[in-house]
Amino acid sequence: MLSRSINTSNLTLLILVTYSIFMAGFFFIPNAVDQYKFYIAAVFLPGLFLLPKIGYVLRENRLWIATLVYLGYMLCSSFWSNEFSIATLWYDLRLALYILAFLMITVTIDLEHGDRIDSILKFTCICSGIAAIISIPLWYKTNPFPDSRLIGIGTLENPNPSSYVYGFFSVLSFYYALQSKNTLHKAALLLCTSILFMFVLFTQSRAGILATLVSQLLLVIFYLRNKRVIYGISAIVGAAVIFYLLASPGVLSRLIDISFPQRIHIWEHALDLIAAAPVFGSGYQTEFLAHIPNSTTVFATAHNTFLATARDGGLVGLGLQLLVITFAFIAGLRALASNNNPIYLVLLIFGLLCMLTATDRMITRPRELWIIFWLPLALLIARETCRTADKLTKRPSPHNPP
Repeated sequence: MLSRSINTSNLTLLILVTYSIFMAGFFFIPNAVDQYKFYIAAVFLPGLFLLPKIGYVLRENRLWIATLVYLGYMLCSSFWSNEFSIATLWYDLRLALYILAFLMITVTIDLEHGDRIDSILKFTCICSGIAAIISIPLWYKTNPFPDSRLIGIGTLENPNPSSYVYGFFSVLSFYYALQSKNTLHKAALLLCTSILFMFVLFTQSRAGILATLVSQLLLVIFYLRNKRVIYGISAIVGAAVIFYLLASPGVLSRLIDISFPQRIHIWEHALDLIAAAPVFGSGYQTEFLAHIPNSTTVFATAHNTFLATARDGGLVGLGLQLLVITFAFIAGLRALASNNNPIYLVLLIFGLLCMLTATDRMITRPRELWIIFWLPLALLIARETCRTADKLTKRPSPHNPP
């Protein structure tokens, strides 16, 4: 067993608790700075004692290696930025180390305590549901309904990131509901799913709504064996998505929707920077400011993770990022084929859909990317590690041929 190569310890059990609090902190810690400090003190520092063992286990995991190469290259691109700063590089390096530690700690928990990583995720689903119940009336008590865009309590201070994280746990809660054989548990999880989806709707985030709908539809298609039900639900959801895309992002209502034209200008500016340095990019420390015509509005993010990577790291950086995603997709497909479990692939798709119209650089403090991308990636790295270990244990010995 792979878990025998990593000794279970009291330290690991302690980290199970602090890791759970950190995950719930997205919803209940008052601000991002406190959550950041908590992660460093209660998860990262004690987790350092676990990293050598798991690092040895991961040495041949190509998804893990591709992630290391991608992050390493993006940090190296800082050296050819317009205004290079050692202090900024040191700051970004620390953030990258925090992310890598988060991946490794998540993998350690998954490999040592597979049932407990599920418990942590279910616990976080419940926390997100409770936070949604508190947030909706609290927000609309002081903000107009339904014109204002809902922002939840906790560390997420913008409607879009809120929709991504709450939507992520709506999908995860729906998955656990479909899996549950206990009627009471199933009903509670479906209620949690519905509350979280309502929260996402109130954020009015198109990307969050679309990602949540598509991901839940994928789960329905996988778990429902009745083809007529699948086709019926698919048709209804597909029609709703098409109507929403046409009516909201500006194809039919461009005059009244200002965000879609703004994104076009932002993406055009990002493409101009990519064209100026197509191979290696303009560097990770190069400032990005997109000025909106006939407006004083300035955007500091590309609103597309892939454009941001190509802007900073060029086609080389984008190629490395796509390599990570390709390996992650393969790992998700393998998990689906071997364990008949679609959730890893579905969560990856959810994150990628959100990243197409929002987010920027991948190296950040604890933000929505830690949930919608780095967490699914860690779970996929664990799946690949288990697959490799199973393959090695089944390999016949030269002294004992089959």
